[in-house]
Amino acid sequence: MFKPRFPVPLILIVSLVQALVIGVVLWRDFQVHSEQYSGILEYTSLERSRLLAAALAPHVKTYSRKALLDTLELLNDNSNWRYATVFDTRRVPLASLGEPPLLTQSLTQDFLFRYNVNDDLIAIEQPIVLNGQTLGLLLIGYVTASAKLAFAEVPLQNAAIALLGWMLSTILLIAMTLSVRRGL
Repeated sequence: MFKPRFPVPLILIVSLVQALVIGVVLWRDFQVHSEQYSGILEYTSLERSRLLAAALAPHVKTYSRKALLDTLELLNDNSNWRYATVFDTRRVPLASLGEPPLLTQSLTQDFLFRYNVNDDLIAIEQPIVLNGQTLGLLLIGYVTASAKLAFAEVPLQNAAIALLGWMLSTILLIAMTLSVRRGL
């Protein structure tokens, strides 16, 4: 009686092709996710500073330091901020929260919006404007390390899911091969 041998090379080839496809998909997913993450982090930081500057404007106009500090205290709900300082048009600090760097000399002279992103900090200079009149400047810094740590978990989770799927499909392929072999 003819007994077919176990097709080990076929199972290896199918498993390698699966691993290759899963690897390419994971690599591409990581690239896309990384690009989108960076853009979202910058965009949300810029929007937060724009909204905070708008909320601070009436208090800068009245030089109400208590109201400025109360408004800056709203940042405590956001774990990604490091510092925030409000300046008037003469570069005099009106209120500060956190640990701002010593950047008061390098502030833009024309009170224009600008931001800088480095490895672990997004630093933003946001003009404070009310009814078209520039009243001051908000200097704010957001830490990116904790957000990057949260981002790093996503590719690991995807890799674990893909590995589990690859292992299950390989086991099913072996089981199907054994089942077909018994049926012959």
